[in-house]
Amino acid sequence: MPLIIICGFPSSGKTSRAVELYNYFKAKSVNVHLFSENTVIKSSNYDKNEFFSNSNFEKMVRSNLKSKVLADLNTKDLVILDAGNYIKGYRYELYCSSKLVTTTQCTLFCSCSKETAAKFNKERSKNFDDILGDNNSDVPYEGDVFEGLCQRFEEPNENCRWDKPLYVCYPDEELNIENIDDALFKGKKLSPNLSTQNLPLSTGNFLFKLDKQTQDIVKQISDSKKLGLQTCTIEGISFEISSNMDSIRLNKLRRQFTNLYKLDRTNDLNETAKLFIRFVISSSNGE
Repeated sequence: MPLIIICGFPSSGKTSRAVELYNYFKAKSVNVHLFSENTVIKSSNYDKNEFFSNSNFEKMVRSNLKSKVLADLNTKDLVILDAGNYIKGYRYELYCSSKLVTTTQCTLFCSCSKETAAKFNKERSKNFDDILGDNNSDVPYEGDVFEGLCQRFEEPNENCRWDKPLYVCYPDEELNIENIDDALFKGKKLSPNLSTQNLPLSTGNFLFKLDKQTQDIVKQISDSKKLGLQTCTIEGISFEISSNMDSIRLNKLRRQFTNLYKLDRTNDLNETAKLFIRFVISSSNGE
């Protein structure tokens, strides 16, 4: 169902607001999925500051979080994404995903000055174990990492359709959750357009799309393995990442699957994605 994208400077209170939203909607018996970069980075067994000092690590975190969000975006559940989300292009990709499943979404901007965020960063103490599980929300950002994240942050703009509706909250004010609730559950759902719909595919176009799709799945599995994750969720299918799911074997399986589908295929790319994932799982477990 709806998607809440939380963004802001590092240490601007994003996780606190995410937990506040989680508790509010859970109390209303809404099925809520809360995904946080604090949890993803912690589960990788890497140092938090090491991650944000390496652009490749950052890309893997964003890819992993996006994969989790897309897996649970549906017509009945609420998804909350607790992350910096400081790249507007990334927020646009999530917006297109909401349009594809015809749901609602909003952006929550935790706004504060860099000086205030730096003060909060030095005082980090909350761990949120009861909601997020094992996470590193109590680990402060190092000086260079903090500065770099602040410089790269692209502030949301209410004039941009992918940031609408935009809610801004400050550290010392109460969050108006009722307005967010109304926007998500009473607001107009996003409608798919030509850029987000799956159009009928010709034979050549289908094979091109299939090749791109299977490449993306292989990349998601490989990125999850690099992060040190034990499990992965793609297209709503959760599975363990076995030791033999290395890039060479995954690409070999991808080529085998594509060759098989050239002989007997449908034009339903959503179905082929799930078939490929099951093909990878069964082939990897069989050895």
